[in-house]
Amino acid sequence: MSDRYKGPDNGTDKVIRGGSWYHAPSEMRVSNRDYAKPFTKSPYIGFRVVRSVSN
Repeated sequence: MSDRYKGPDNGTDKVIRGGSWYHAPSEMRVSNRDYAKPFTKSPYIGFRVVRSVSN
């Protein structure tokens, strides 16, 4: 595989990765996957910014 992150060549849905504040604790994993239409809007689907804090 030359590009393992490339999606399928056809289809109508997009993959939602990870969990959010809305999901159950069992779904709060980076490996959690779901799907939605590209035009879906939701308060718990989006880009998450993470920053590490050093002492």
